[in-house]
Amino acid sequence: MTQKKIKKLEPLIDGVEGLLIPSSGIIDSISFMRALIGEIIDNSNMISYNSSVEKIFTDNKIFNVLVKNTTNGEIYKLKAKNLINSAGIYASDVAKKIENLELNKIPVTYYAKGNYFSLNKNPGINHLIYPLPDGFGLGIHLTLELDNSIKFGPDVEWVDKPNDYKVNESRKKFFYKEIHKYFPTININDLNPSYSGIRPITNKKDKLMRDFEINTEINHGIKNLINLYGIESPGLTSSLALAKNIIERFF
Repeated sequence: MTQKKIKKLEPLIDGVEGLLIPSSGIIDSISFMRALIGEIIDNSNMISYNSSVEKIFTDNKIFNVLVKNTTNGEIYKLKAKNLINSAGIYASDVAKKIENLELNKIPVTYYAKGNYFSLNKNPGINHLIYPLPDGFGLGIHLTLELDNSIKFGPDVEWVDKPNDYKVNESRKKFFYKEIHKYFPTININDLNPSYSGIRPITNKKDKLMRDFEINTEINHGIKNLINLYGIESPGLTSSLALAKNIIERFF
């Protein structure tokens, strides 16, 4: 779209050129995850909450997973013919607990915290707005929530541990500077800290080499073991496609 068409579509947004993608949108992530839980339970499966993987070893081609109940400290043993490590930001940590899996086959996971700020009210914007990608992020983009409120983010803030989800309010000026480039009438005082998330990055040196990693026997030499590394955004919205890909290719 030309600048003129952008202004006609979104009068508050500035841009030299734009690309309109009518099929883009958002999902209700909480409802989606609740639906997945329902599917898991309805198919006679189980989710083990408040649990941590202590050790994984093989015995006669069967995976033995030692799981600790973090509430009472009890250790349980689970047996499985196939093992899929999809622990998100903790995937590398879980992989290190797999016996006979060479450490040089496990990528280092770096943690990129993404802060979000929101507006007090929507001034009249009706589309998701994405600036050009920048560095390891997609730029500070504008997202409409299901209630038509507006949030901005995420940024990229490297952290050492994935345990601090408090919004870094010192990033507010940076957010304002980036948002002002395409939304010039925004007032910095209207920005409020919203929430944050942490995404796993397995290649910090070359941003062009970032991608989901589906690590299989070809990579590590252990049959029936699949490790999923670097499943960052849009890992949630890609989850069903990832699952289908893994089932069709390996099972």
